[in-house]
Amino acid sequence: MIIATRNRPRQLASLLASLARQAGAGSFPWELIVVDDASDPRERVRLEQALSRWVGAPLLFLSLEERGWPGRARNRGAARSRGAVLLFADDDLVLDERALAETRRLHLLHPEIEVLNGQLRKMREDYYSEFWHYYYDAVFNARGPVTGPYRVRRVGGLVSIKRP
Repeated sequence: MIIATRNRPRQLASLLASLARQAGAGSFPWELIVVDDASDPRERVRLEQALSRWVGAPLLFLSLEERGWPGRARNRGAARSRGAVLLFADDDLVLDERALAETRRLHLLHPEIEVLNGQLRKMREDYYSEFWHYYYDAVFNARGPVTGPYRVRRVGGLVSIKRP
């Protein structure tokens, strides 16, 4: 799993807690790569504190000196990953306890699927702006254009991509 983060230690700690509760995650190999996208020094210390409490899959922490936005951080993590499937999670997610096992199960059951896209649920009613509702419907509820050669299925709250 690859997580890009910047200045959000509380959110990262919540995601790490949900990763620690993953059902069956100890029964298959996986790795955790967290890439800090040039956080402010004080927030970086808090990120490192959250990561210091991690117990689970092998952890690799990378830090970008200059801000590259999430895409650059994700690409840096992907370059260092050893897995056949890349799982990307935003730092503000809280994953369902079956997310990793279900992602793995679906990739094994359906080898023709190259991308699995997560289904999101609101944490509170006022969370999404009017714009986000349109984006959410287009991307996560398949109510918008889909391009590319990928076959996509939904799974809980993250995106996984098979390596070519």
